[in-house]
Amino acid sequence: MCLAGKVPPGHVPIYFCVSLHSIPQGVTMNKTILRIMATAILSYELSYTGEAMDYSMPVAMPSDSMADKQMRQQEYPIPPITLVKDGEFVIQKIRIVNDSRNEETRFSEMRETLQMLVNKAKEGGFELRFGQSIINNENYKDVPITGYANKSDVSSVKIEIKKEINPKDKGAVVSDVEKAIASLKLAGRSEIIREEFGIGILNPEKFRYELIQAIVKDAKTVQAMMGDDYQYNISGLDKRIRWVRYSFNQLELIIDYGLHISVKDKK
Repeated sequence: MCLAGKVPPGHVPIYFCVSLHSIPQGVTMNKTILRIMATAILSYELSYTGEAMDYSMPVAMPSDSMADKQMRQQEYPIPPITLVKDGEFVIQKIRIVNDSRNEETRFSEMRETLQMLVNKAKEGGFELRFGQSIINNENYKDVPITGYANKSDVSSVKIEIKKEINPKDKGAVVSDVEKAIASLKLAGRSEIIREEFGIGILNPEKFRYELIQAIVKDAKTVQAMMGDDYQYNISGLDKRIRWVRYSFNQLELIIDYGLHISVKDKK
């Protein structure tokens, strides 16, 4: 993706721009003119370049607005060849908020609510996570409670609900998570606020060679269209895969590669 996908450190999912080096502005880029320009300057370069994003988790979150998507597309262009894959799990970020006046009561009610969520997770077949840790009955009291909205008498804790997507019923995972939250009896003045929702793929690098095959196939097609006097070179295939959200339950996997077409050296 803008696989982007951001991802673990080193992952690259978003959008690619096309940079035409050594070509005067205003020239129509068709096959004939490309041949003339290449003959005149002996070499030209058609480059797809993009800057990798660095994600902390292999999860793509939706954009809040079309303007946000357009801004990300300009900043992180997507190359021509990508892979679209179904998500394997969803992440629902939630925040438990409590405004009981007494701090000890607030913390007690929030931890009680958190324990209820742990038990509900067992029933619903999903995980509760804080950072990289899975929350369970042994460690839920260790989840840090922080302030909220700069109010001295309001506390909160932000966690994630993770659930695998059933390939046979992809839409059920969302309703399952919603039902689990809605059916929960919250302790005291605790409330649950739903925040970001995203989808992810475990180890996107498992699709690396499938994506590289598609990139190479495209490069060969472009080179063949130009003719036997031209050659191609692909750079950036050593980069990690990144991804962006493609649809409700799909991610677009991306390698920030560069495709260079040039005239063969005449021997």
